[in-house]
Amino acid sequence: MKRFLLCFWTVLEGGNLKWVHVGLMTFCWSLCGLLMGADAAGQRVAPALTLGVEDGPPELVFGRIADATVDATGNVYILDSQFFQLRAFSAKGSFVASTGKRGEGPGEFIAPVSVAVSPSGSVFVLDQGANRIQRWALRKGVFQLAGSVKVPFFARRMCVLGQRIFVIGIYQNAFLHEMTFEAGVIRSFGVLPKAATPKLAELSSSDLLWCDAKENQLVTANSLYPDVFVYSESGTLKSHLRIRPFRQVVITTPGPGAVTYTMPKEGPNDLITGVLSHNKKIFVQVGYDAPGLDAVTNIRTYEVDVRGATLIRPSFPRLLKNVGAVVMGTKTDPFPSLTLYTIK
Repeated sequence: MKRFLLCFWTVLEGGNLKWVHVGLMTFCWSLCGLLMGADAAGQRVAPALTLGVEDGPPELVFGRIADATVDATGNVYILDSQFFQLRAFSAKGSFVASTGKRGEGPGEFIAPVSVAVSPSGSVFVLDQGANRIQRWALRKGVFQLAGSVKVPFFARRMCVLGQRIFVIGIYQNAFLHEMTFEAGVIRSFGVLPKAATPKLAELSSSDLLWCDAKENQLVTANSLYPDVFVYSESGTLKSHLRIRPFRQVVITTPGPGAVTYTMPKEGPNDLITGVLSHNKKIFVQVGYDAPGLDAVTNIRTYEVDVRGATLIRPSFPRLLKNVGAVVMGTKTDPFPSLTLYTIK
């Protein structure tokens, strides 16, 4: 039996934005108007699109959605780390093109983790396993490989601000780096946190990265810590935000090469799973993690500013990221899928 996730539409109900499913499967939630940076009554919300099937056309069957993004024309790019593929869809959800297979050759992937698109339409993929960033151009329904650059460190994530490429990972005593295809790393910033040992400083530094093109800023976090940092594109720290309450795992380095993780006494530790930066507001998703669990549970959403963290109720399904007014969320159950909706 084929099961499809079709599109959602939005309506205003009781002062909240509410998704109403119009397909074969119901998946609804309310989203407080505060998330939109204005009164819900004044919001114009465009239809959203969901891509992903359990049994159907192979281009719509995903193994593991590692990342996704959209370009200026509305094309959707989905990076599948299980099938080692980059796929493109039109703004209406029609399949356009795909590229990639497992390997270390040109256009191939080992462990792809991030995809981003520049305003000029260049598509970048960070391959963590091959320590490189590859660039494509999508022309007439075909991905054309346009070069690659080696990353001289273990890169965690990548994003773009305009034509500028930023990568997060420990290198030259910093964790944020600007790169070009011509010169590699051209600038490093983001000082490692003070810690008892160099290894602990590395483990406690930011490993998550999001770019906010409208505000021309980068947002970073370490999934195991309650801290969120906002940097300008020039490398200046704009703000240090903190989420409370937060069940934090305690990391120690008792000896050379040894790392110990101690779980909180009150239960599973928290993980930062996503950040939404929109209309000068920052929202952070947090969930529980614990040994034996296959996925993060009890997802909560906080609005975070210099005063602290405010819990948003009700929360919403796990987000991947946003690109401007386009917000992306993923699901793995009952099958991998990507949902997009837009805020105006």
